[in-house]
Amino acid sequence: MVSLFYTLLTVHVVICALLGIVIVFQKTSGEGLLTATNKNPFMSGDEVASFLTKVTSFIVIAFFINAIAIASVGSKASKNLSLTSPQQQASQQQ
Repeated sequence: MVSLFYTLLTVHVVICALLGIVIVFQKTSGEGLLTATNKNPFMSGDEVASFLTKVTSFIVIAFFINAIAIASVGSKASKNLSLTSPQQQASQQQ
């Protein structure tokens, strides 16, 4: 359970990094980072913006699904962890 938690946490960090990169490349009022390097003959600026919007939506959905999974796994793992020894828990239950 703990290894699953750390795996999901690592995936979450990667998703956050990807989300940050995609947001930086999007066109804003100050022109996006991608417009300065847009030498792609296959996609116009509008097509790139539409593609980046779809990619951002997909990454945000993955972000929230992963966050919910981390919360679920973390709550189950915290129930299994205890600060007291099994002997102390048995004596407290009696």
